[in-house]
Amino acid sequence: MEIYVKTLTGTKYLFDIEPNDLIIKLKDKIQDKIRIPLNSQRLKKYFFDIEPNDLVEKLKDKIQDKIGIPPNSQRLLFAGVILKDENTISYYGMIDGSIVHMILFLRQN
Repeated sequence: MEIYVKTLTGTKYLFDIEPNDLIIKLKDKIQDKIRIPLNSQRLKKYFFDIEPNDLVEKLKDKIQDKIGIPPNSQRLLFAGVILKDENTISYYGMIDGSIVHMILFLRQN
């Protein structure tokens, strides 16, 4: 079952829960989610909900699902550092609202 939770700031999150889940479990899920704005070279801003312990690789997969850019063509930067796929979001100290920049990396044949 899916439910939406809207925070006091207006941010909406989608959660998968089971009918017999306790409210405390949902609270834990809410606290674990952060929303990351992504600025692209196309001058458009996208938003992604992710958990701090998720890998950068998962964020890249979400970017591909939402805007169609394959992970191997994405270079993500936060605080001037290129993000490595094998590190977690929390490794870089990102919190809710931390802005990530995406640069397209096109391979030449």
